[in-house]
Amino acid sequence: MKRTVTRSLPILLGLLAAARAEFPLESMGPNRLGLQYGFALRGQDITSQDVPSHETLHTLNLGYSPLPYLGLEAGIGADEFSVDRHNGARFSGGYGLTPVFGATLATPSLLDLLRVAGGARFLYLDSEDNRGYAYSGWVSSPFLSVILSPSAYFDLEAGARGHLISGDMQGPNGVTQTFSNRETVRGFVSFTLKSPSDFAFLTFDADFSTAADPDWSNGPREASIGISFGTLLGWKAKSQEPKTAPTYFPAYPEMKEKQKKMEEELE
Repeated sequence: MKRTVTRSLPILLGLLAAARAEFPLESMGPNRLGLQYGFALRGQDITSQDVPSHETLHTLNLGYSPLPYLGLEAGIGADEFSVDRHNGARFSGGYGLTPVFGATLATPSLLDLLRVAGGARFLYLDSEDNRGYAYSGWVSSPFLSVILSPSAYFDLEAGARGHLISGDMQGPNGVTQTFSNRETVRGFVSFTLKSPSDFAFLTFDADFSTAADPDWSNGPREASIGISFGTLLGWKAKSQEPKTAPTYFPAYPEMKEKQKKMEEELE
């Protein structure tokens, strides 16, 4: 039974498809704000010993486009980090607060079908276990991709993505050592479903390095998968307030004057 579950896990995870802010840039603008939640499982081998490590990541991002074809994003998340057993020891950290931010540039659409996009996203990893051991550092993800939009309802994106870790390992005695990953380039694909009328979107995403391992018994190995969804919140420019209150009953002053004259005549 355990072996069946182990074999089925990659298939189940594969149905998901790393969490990233995939705001539909062509639908954004200065009067819209994107709101997105993302979930991802990510794995990478770290240190010179290529020890497998794994992350479970939740993020909540805001996206904004101040200029055409430019998207900015920022948010906060929670990242849980673990490292497989090596030399008799392993690390299983808890969730730590994770700031995330990034920027995307895209070309105008060619024949209403193709766009080229590029940019970078950054995340700060910070995870500590109950023994006082901690892993922290920056994870950078520059990317370049081609986006195919055969319909207003979905996008297909493919390209190359960097995955560069620059971090520190710290023990309870305060001694610090650096760590990083060796495989720093990954291919990725993503599929985004869009609802133009509701400004809602759903993105499935996956990336793999050339050293990706099919054994995912402890999680993705040199790969990441994720799902994210969100919406675009719009607002209208506030119109200029009239200097005087509008007169809803134009004849009201005349009626008031006639009433006053009738009261005088009755007296």
